Amino acid sequence: MIINQKVSFEKIFEQNESRMYYHLQCLYIYDPHQEFFMEGLYSMWIAYKKYQPDKGQLSTYFNYHIKNHIIETLRKKTSQ
Repeated sequence: MIINQKVSFEKIFEQNESRMYYHLQCLYIYDPHQEFFMEGLYSMWIAYKKYQPDKGQLSTYFNYHIKNHIIETLRKKTSQ
């Protein structure tokens, strides 16, 4: 998907919401209060704002940012 037309974040979220659930499931994270889901959403927002189409696919960029942000959040919570 190319963001040259500047697709709204709401549309991007609708198309990629399952991506966050996928990463939570792969990382075996139980998230009853959706804390990690919200962190993934925040990460998706940041990736959406920083995305440069000439650098690669949006889906790959989202996967990288969401997964790494969730892992970093998990590390912070377990080290407290």
